[in-house]
Amino acid sequence: MLKRHHQLVAVGLFFADAAATLLAMAGAYLIRFESGWIPRLGGEPPLDAYLRLAPLALAICLAMYQSQGLYRPRRTARFTEELWRIVRATIASVLGIIALAFLLRSPAESRTTLALFALLNPVALGLSRGTIRWVLWRMRERGYNQRYALIVGTGALGRKVADRIANNPWTGLQVRGFADRAQEPEPGEPPLPAPRLGSIDEVADLVQRHEIDQVFIALPSERACEIATLARALELSHAAVTVVPDLVELMTVGATTHNFDGLPLVHLRQAALSGYAMAAKRAFDLVVGTIALLVAAPVMLAIAVAIRLTDGPPVLYRQERVGLDGRRFTMFKFRTMRRDAEARTGAVWAQPGDPRVTRLGRWLRRLSLDELPQLFNVLRGDMSLVGPRPERPELIEEFKRHVPKYMLRHAVKAGMTGWAQVHGWRGDTSLERRIEHDIFYIEHWSIGLDLRILALTLVRGFYHPNAH
Repeated sequence: MLKRHHQLVAVGLFFADAAATLLAMAGAYLIRFESGWIPRLGGEPPLDAYLRLAPLALAICLAMYQSQGLYRPRRTARFTEELWRIVRATIASVLGIIALAFLLRSPAESRTTLALFALLNPVALGLSRGTIRWVLWRMRERGYNQRYALIVGTGALGRKVADRIANNPWTGLQVRGFADRAQEPEPGEPPLPAPRLGSIDEVADLVQRHEIDQVFIALPSERACEIATLARALELSHAAVTVVPDLVELMTVGATTHNFDGLPLVHLRQAALSGYAMAAKRAFDLVVGTIALLVAAPVMLAIAVAIRLTDGPPVLYRQERVGLDGRRFTMFKFRTMRRDAEARTGAVWAQPGDPRVTRLGRWLRRLSLDELPQLFNVLRGDMSLVGPRPERPELIEEFKRHVPKYMLRHAVKAGMTGWAQVHGWRGDTSLERRIEHDIFYIEHWSIGLDLRILALTLVRGFYHPNAH
């Protein structure tokens, strides 16, 4: 039943994709040669050349869609993942069409038309598939196109699977029940969100008896040896089988799965920002950081003169901090403490009423103006405008032993301001809450989020009562 329904959906998607692709091809041709928006420098190739090439080009596109897995059942996949597959398939299709036109020596090869197609095709397919998803979602909301799931494992992992399914009704999945060893529930353990249908040895029969479409094997790592037995027991079943690895607590920033020559790999941790994202963030820092430095220059000059007149040189305070990938760098600040203030105390966190702080320095700290020289660190590439605040190496050695996931903060560059700071988690406040906000920022980074944090920093002002 599940396979037949999926085949119907796949066939519908196939024809919808073909129609959307042909529409994108026609749109690219009309914009290039019929709209008058783009000058015709080399004349117009004959229309019949495009019509002869179109079926072959469409075949290439559909083959690329297939290669990107766009016709596999993906009820639990997000639409953003599907869009990314469409973009990759379109790029591969354009390269294939270019090669085909070259081999056939077709006069229909037009770089501008292909570029327009590369822009229009993801839009056309995205709208088409988005509409189909919306229709299916509405049908599932009304009880149609439902699929029934069995969760093997009644522990914390199995309960998480049931919770995720309940929170994502767009998948059309319903949990029929659980299967596991016969055992008494722990005292105080909350009831299961669905009935226990039977034991783990009865899974194949339970699938048949309860018309299960999807089996989630969610066993703890110490019972991993049972997974192979379950998989063999379900080989003759019609149900789709998914193994949920017991790695939820280990998977952190940037966790992904990868196929290495047929061997599935799970990356528990890797760089959160890479490739174009890292380049975009660096470009953002250079442009906005330069503008900020020009605007702040008169204020910085006035502060430097005031420090020199009231407490003498040096004006700047250089301090070793830890940034991206644990690399150390020299961070600049306006000097707010008396000279050689740390000779006796060493590296300590700032406290209210610190006697080492000068009168002017107290105001600079309270208004966060002592941080302005870090704009030079941003332009040098040591820091970013937005990110987790950098700490000193001595303090990090202590924090990383007591605060879970503390070192994940170094997956991105340290920042002048951050998600934790605009929510008040700075100074002598909860370090755990600060880490939570830093990890949230790393996992949800975007240029838009950086702009939001900078706007909050300006709107709420630089003053904060926890800045000592």
